[in-house]
Amino acid sequence: MKSLLKATALALAAALPGVLAAETLGLALPAFLATGPVFGLLVASLVVLTFVSDYAPASALPARRVPATHGKADHPLAA
Repeated sequence: MKSLLKATALALAAALPGVLAAETLGLALPAFLATGPVFGLLVASLVVLTFVSDYAPASALPARRVPATHGKADHPLAA
């Protein structure tokens, strides 16, 4: 699901300058391709992507902890 949201956000981010350029040049665009709906969909997809990534359940795999290989005494500037 995240990859679909990322692809949607990427496509809308790429389409927004094109829509702005087309409207600046005076081209007649359908109502669903106007700047407002494209920008609104971009913001909505970014908000949903943020919620999905920030509030996703924790991974089933535990984080691998690696012990430190040096101590304070091993530091060359340690007193």
